Amino acid sequence: MMREEKIELLRRVVRDTTLKNIITAFRPPDFVVHYYLETVFTKPIQWISSGWSTGFEAVKGFMRPLNVEDMLKELPFAVGNIPHWFEHITDAYRSLWALGLIDDHTYEYVNCIFNIFNEALSELGLTKTLSKYTIERLMERVRRSYEKLISKS
Repeated sequence: MMREEKIELLRRVVRDTTLKNIITAFRPPDFVVHYYLETVFTKPIQWISSGWSTGFEAVKGFMRPLNVEDMLKELPFAVGNIPHWFEHITDAYRSLWALGLIDDHTYEYVNCIFNIFNEALSELGLTKTLSKYTIERLMERVRRSYEKLISKS
Protein backbone atom coordinates (compact mmCIF):
# COMPACT_ATOMS: atom_id res chain seq x y z
CA MET A 1 0.00 0.00 0.00
CA MET A 2 1.35 3.37 -0.99
CA ARG A 3 1.83 6.24 1.46
CA GLU A 4 -1.08 8.24 0.03
CA GLU A 5 -3.38 5.20 0.26
CA LYS A 6 -2.41 4.70 3.91
CA ILE A 7 -3.12 8.35 4.70
CA GLU A 8 -6.52 8.15 2.99
CA LEU A 9 -7.37 4.93 4.82
CA LEU A 10 -6.32 6.46 8.15
CA ARG A 11 -8.51 9.50 7.54
CA ARG A 12 -11.49 7.35 6.62
CA VAL A 13 -11.08 5.26 9.78
CA VAL A 14 -10.78 8.18 12.20
CA ARG A 15 -13.80 9.91 10.63
CA ASP A 16 -15.93 6.82 11.21
CA THR A 17 -17.04 6.72 14.86
CA THR A 18 -17.71 2.98 14.83
CA LEU A 19 -14.24 2.14 13.55
CA LYS A 20 -12.57 4.75 15.75
CA ASN A 21 -14.25 3.23 18.83
CA ILE A 22 -12.73 -0.13 18.01
CA ILE A 23 -9.26 1.18 17.21
CA THR A 24 -9.00 3.26 20.39
CA ALA A 25 -9.52 0.12 22.47
CA PHE A 26 -6.77 -1.89 20.75
CA ARG A 27 -4.09 -0.91 23.25
CA PRO A 28 -3.85 -2.66 26.58
CA PRO A 29 -4.50 -0.52 29.64
CA ASP A 30 -1.75 1.77 30.87
CA PHE A 31 -1.83 0.27 34.35
CA VAL A 32 1.04 -1.23 36.26
CA VAL A 33 -0.94 -4.44 36.82
CA HIS A 34 -3.12 -5.35 33.86
CA TYR A 35 -2.47 -8.86 32.50
CA TYR A 36 -6.01 -10.18 33.01
CA LEU A 37 -7.66 -6.85 32.21
CA GLU A 38 -5.91 -7.04 28.85
CA THR A 39 -6.70 -10.74 28.40
CA VAL A 40 -10.39 -10.39 29.22
CA PHE A 41 -11.18 -7.09 27.50
CA THR A 42 -8.51 -6.08 24.95
CA LYS A 43 -7.47 -9.40 23.40
CA PRO A 44 -10.95 -10.27 22.08
CA ILE A 45 -11.20 -6.86 20.38
CA GLN A 46 -7.85 -7.47 18.68
CA TRP A 47 -8.70 -11.02 17.59
CA ILE A 48 -12.19 -10.17 16.33
CA SER A 49 -11.02 -7.07 14.46
CA SER A 50 -8.08 -8.90 12.90
CA GLY A 51 -10.31 -11.73 11.71
CA TRP A 52 -8.31 -14.30 13.68
CA SER A 53 -11.44 -15.45 15.46
CA THR A 54 -15.21 -15.02 15.41
CA GLY A 55 -16.77 -12.85 18.09
CA PHE A 56 -18.19 -15.91 19.80
CA GLU A 57 -14.90 -17.84 19.78
CA ALA A 58 -12.83 -14.87 21.00
CA VAL A 59 -15.23 -14.02 23.82
CA LYS A 60 -15.69 -17.68 24.78
CA GLY A 61 -11.93 -18.15 25.01
CA PHE A 62 -10.63 -14.90 26.49
CA MET A 63 -13.64 -14.10 28.70
CA ARG A 64 -13.99 -17.59 30.16
CA PRO A 65 -14.89 -17.59 33.85
CA LEU A 66 -11.39 -18.48 35.09
CA ASN A 67 -9.91 -15.41 33.35
CA VAL A 68 -12.72 -13.20 34.65
CA GLU A 69 -12.11 -14.41 38.19
CA ASP A 70 -8.37 -13.75 37.88
CA MET A 71 -9.18 -10.30 36.48
CA LEU A 72 -11.34 -9.53 39.50
CA LYS A 73 -8.53 -10.63 41.83
CA GLU A 74 -6.07 -8.45 39.90
CA LEU A 75 -8.33 -5.39 39.81
CA PRO A 76 -7.49 -3.99 43.28
CA PHE A 77 -3.84 -3.76 42.21
CA ALA A 78 -4.48 -1.93 38.94
CA VAL A 79 -3.67 1.76 39.29
CA GLY A 80 -4.77 4.21 36.64
CA ASN A 81 -7.80 5.84 35.11
CA ILE A 82 -9.78 2.63 34.88
CA PRO A 83 -13.20 4.24 34.18
CA HIS A 84 -11.79 6.19 31.20
CA TRP A 85 -10.13 3.09 29.76
CA PHE A 86 -13.30 1.09 30.34
CA GLU A 87 -15.36 3.63 28.35
CA HIS A 88 -13.17 2.86 25.34
CA ILE A 89 -13.67 -0.86 25.91
CA THR A 90 -17.47 -0.65 26.12
CA ASP A 91 -17.61 1.60 23.03
CA ALA A 92 -15.48 -0.90 21.10
CA TYR A 93 -17.68 -3.89 21.96
CA ARG A 94 -20.82 -1.90 21.15
CA SER A 95 -19.28 -1.06 17.76
CA LEU A 96 -18.26 -4.68 17.08
CA TRP A 97 -21.83 -5.71 17.88
CA ALA A 98 -23.26 -2.95 15.64
CA LEU A 99 -21.08 -4.23 12.78
CA GLY A 100 -22.37 -7.76 13.34
CA LEU A 101 -18.97 -9.09 14.40
CA ILE A 102 -20.46 -10.09 17.76
CA ASP A 103 -23.86 -11.78 17.78
CA ASP A 104 -26.64 -10.90 20.23
CA HIS A 105 -26.05 -13.88 22.56
CA THR A 106 -22.33 -13.18 22.78
CA TYR A 107 -22.96 -9.48 23.37
CA GLU A 108 -25.36 -10.39 26.18
CA TYR A 109 -22.53 -12.28 27.89
CA VAL A 110 -20.12 -9.38 27.31
CA ASN A 111 -22.65 -7.08 28.98
CA CYS A 112 -22.77 -9.45 31.96
CA ILE A 113 -19.00 -9.07 32.29
CA PHE A 114 -19.34 -5.28 31.98
CA ASN A 115 -21.94 -5.26 34.77
CA ILE A 116 -19.88 -7.33 37.18
CA PHE A 117 -16.82 -5.21 36.36
CA ASN A 118 -18.75 -2.05 37.19
CA GLU A 119 -20.00 -3.59 40.44
CA ALA A 120 -16.43 -4.53 41.35
CA LEU A 121 -15.25 -0.99 40.59
CA SER A 122 -18.02 0.41 42.79
CA GLU A 123 -17.03 -1.80 45.70
CA LEU A 124 -13.37 -0.92 45.20
CA GLY A 125 -14.28 2.75 45.37
CA LEU A 126 -15.97 2.21 48.71
CA THR A 127 -13.78 -0.37 50.41
CA LYS A 128 -10.49 -0.34 48.42
CA THR A 129 -10.69 -4.13 48.24
CA LEU A 130 -12.80 -6.95 46.83
CA SER A 131 -13.80 -9.53 49.38
CA LYS A 132 -13.79 -13.25 48.59
CA TYR A 133 -17.55 -13.15 49.13
CA THR A 134 -17.98 -10.41 46.51
CA ILE A 135 -15.80 -12.21 43.99
CA GLU A 136 -17.72 -15.45 44.49
CA ARG A 137 -21.09 -13.66 44.26
CA LEU A 138 -20.05 -11.98 41.00
CA MET A 139 -18.56 -15.19 39.64
CA GLU A 140 -21.82 -17.08 40.16
CA ARG A 141 -23.45 -14.68 37.71
CA VAL A 142 -20.54 -15.03 35.30
CA ARG A 143 -20.72 -18.83 35.37
CA ARG A 144 -24.49 -18.87 34.78
CA SER A 145 -24.17 -16.41 31.92
CA TYR A 146 -21.25 -18.33 30.39
CA GLU A 147 -23.20 -21.60 30.53
CA LYS A 148 -26.09 -19.85 28.78
CA LEU A 149 -23.69 -18.54 26.10
CA ILE A 150 -22.17 -21.97 25.51
CA SER A 151 -25.60 -23.63 25.33
CA LYS A 152 -26.61 -21.27 22.50
CA SER A 153 -23.60 -22.10 20.35
